Amino acid sequence: MNVSDADLQHLLGDEHRRELQRRAGSPELGQSREAALEALEVYVAALNDRRWPIPPRMNQDLRLLRALCGHRRAPERRPK
Repeated sequence: MNVSDADLQHLLGDEHRRELQRRAGSPELGQSREAALEALEVYVAALNDRRWPIPPRMNQDLRLLRALCGHRRAPERRPK
């Protein structure tokens, strides 16, 4: 079987794309992360409203979830 360089490149690209998708997780995982991020942001906003301190670990979790979800900055505060 004679496979051209273009065919090999295409096959490699497809396999690489599938591998990246497997590493990224399922759509359900992404939805769970988004839900967790939203819940944590609401909780932190409630702490801020009460002028209570935010535990350092919670800030770390926020940064991690924002990075995993692709958020670059904190979202705008929602009116109550």
